[in-house]
Amino acid sequence: MFAEPRGRARRPRTFGAGAGGWALAVSLVALVTLGCGAADSVRHERDDSEMKPPVSTANVCPEFGWWLLLPRSLRLGDTTEILVNVTDPDTPRGKLTFEWAAPTGAFSELHQADTSYLCQKRGRQVLTLEARDDLDCASELDLDVECLAP
Repeated sequence: MFAEPRGRARRPRTFGAGAGGWALAVSLVALVTLGCGAADSVRHERDDSEMKPPVSTANVCPEFGWWLLLPRSLRLGDTTEILVNVTDPDTPRGKLTFEWAAPTGAFSELHQADTSYLCQKRGRQVLTLEARDDLDCASELDLDVECLAP
């Protein structure tokens, strides 16, 4: 049904001159012939002495490294302590904003990664932390807490 791409490529050639050893790399030239009959010539030139890492312009959202929730099961009216490690891979020392949310209950610090949570309704509660970087890229972490009868 579809023809496989066919092509040939020439490898770079290296020329040396005695024990002093100088090298000249000839650029790689590839000729790719596509199954539909069209041909493209692709030329890549590389100077290894001046290779630089690519510069990324994409924003990476905050990443959660670890979290600690003690205790996970608690009685109504009790609190659990929450510690969360979150960083921004783009700017490790960049400012992040935080916001905790839950269907019921209360947080001691709504806008901090580390907080405590007060159980106010019986059952499983999902606590959500949203971390947002200064370029408005957000990540969320969901933590489960079991609120038991007193």
